[in-house]
Amino acid sequence: MSKNINQVYTANPITSNLSADLMYFGRSPYGLTDDTAMLYSNFAAQFSANILTTKGDLYTFSTVNARLAVGGTNGQMLQVASSAATGLAWSTATYPITSGTAGKVIISNGTNYLTSTSVFPNTVGAAGRILRSDGTVNAYTTATYPDLVSANAILFGSASNTVGPITAAPSAILVSSSASVPAWSSAMTNGQVIIGSTGATPAAGTISASGNITVTVGAGTVALSATGAAGFVYNNVAGTTQSAAINQGYINGNAGLTTVTLPGTAAQGSVIAIQGLGAAGWVMTAAAGQTIKLGSSTTTSGGSLASTNLYDAVEIVCITANTTWGVKSVVGNLTVT
Repeated sequence: MSKNINQVYTANPITSNLSADLMYFGRSPYGLTDDTAMLYSNFAAQFSANILTTKGDLYTFSTVNARLAVGGTNGQMLQVASSAATGLAWSTATYPITSGTAGKVIISNGTNYLTSTSVFPNTVGAAGRILRSDGTVNAYTTATYPDLVSANAILFGSASNTVGPITAAPSAILVSSSASVPAWSSAMTNGQVIIGSTGATPAAGTISASGNITVTVGAGTVALSATGAAGFVYNNVAGTTQSAAINQGYINGNAGLTTVTLPGTAAQGSVIAIQGLGAAGWVMTAAAGQTIKLGSSTTTSGGSLASTNLYDAVEIVCITANTTWGVKSVVGNLTVT
């Protein structure tokens, strides 16, 4: 073979190949072992000259040279796919072909990718501003927000168009000053409540006991109790006998004589009252071991007071727990026995 391949081509150029044609290959330096030849049929099989058949086809390789057909849908993109024979595949999802309107972004609709309907700013907002919708487009806020916030802090408008944090405080309640500035109260203890003060910041305070009212506090609880008659009510007595209860009053409406018996146990300050209404009147009988004092008179142990007229009435109070009662008020001329 001539070492000047260009002379061979110039002297005998061809425009087509037959399967049995020999194709010669030479490489530098042109030594005896540097030239080789092969049949065109082998060359064609080696390089699969005609495997690309459609516009957009790609020349790829599996175990042999192979054709990857162009994707079937506009907008598909080529991606690595290890399970495919050639290691490549067209994506199922499609992407927009045109650039879309300025400010729009590529988003997924769950199946494909498309340009967003909404518009986003192209520039970065000022420090501390965040992106939000203004009802038409997405824009940066006028207000600024902090970059760092401690755990449990609350954000609020600390100044015009400025959002800042209120640092958390233990066992406290959020209150505001007369200038409408929010802040945490001091740490609250058992039984404390927030108490308002005209023109000043509400503060934690403690409910105080007064008179016959006692206050008992605990974790998250406040209990109020009265040492005197609390919730005193009158009850109608339809029969001729009635066992009295502390801090209760009785209206004896039966036409016959009505007997009201005092309870055997009563705390100091307990009150019981009787109002006559029945024609035969009433009798208040002390429990065993008890006495009732009316002025300078005292009943016998387990004795009684009795009305003498239809509308006679009496109110007694326990002056010694469980044993002694004293008449607080009386209407009529009662009989002491």
